[in-house]
Amino acid sequence: MKKRLFYKSLIYFLTILLITSSILPGLANKAEAATPEAFLNPLLEDWLPQPGQPPGFSSGFSAISGETGANGAEPPSFFGSNDFASLPETPPIEAEPVDLPKGSLSLVKDDFILPSYGFPITIQRLYKTEKKDKLSPFGYGWAFPYDHTIQMFADFNIAEFKPDGSQVNYTYHKDDDTLL
Repeated sequence: MKKRLFYKSLIYFLTILLITSSILPGLANKAEAATPEAFLNPLLEDWLPQPGQPPGFSSGFSAISGETGANGAEPPSFFGSNDFASLPETPPIEAEPVDLPKGSLSLVKDDFILPSYGFPITIQRLYKTEKKDKLSPFGYGWAFPYDHTIQMFADFNIAEFKPDGSQVNYTYHKDDDTLL
């Protein structure tokens, strides 16, 4: 009886300790402001606004690469210049999520991106109205790149269903001993 009471008390104490330590982390240590030296970077000093200068003024930086002006004070002009090579590239326009002739909706969402060497590790999901009745780990209509399923049929024939909609069939030959 004493052991049981001791374990219950210990569990209650640890539960209360866990809850209070996660809800009130500021009570353990006081917050301190960062020193200005932590934000100084000599490479960014020319890009950052300096005290006493007008807004938008930065020494050594102009809005269009290759433009020379008095410390970048002149705004770029698109009317008087025919030098299109010096103009910044426009960002690509994203495709419309709704295909109007078909009436289908396609959404792509990145849920998690882990930067790494080479390619980043991403958890990305795709919603298509054509697959609205198919259940996946993210819900109906959603698919993700790691959504491979395998199904076994009669005579041990196996089909692999890939997330792009393709299917790979594997046929079992029970009389062929070379496949073992």
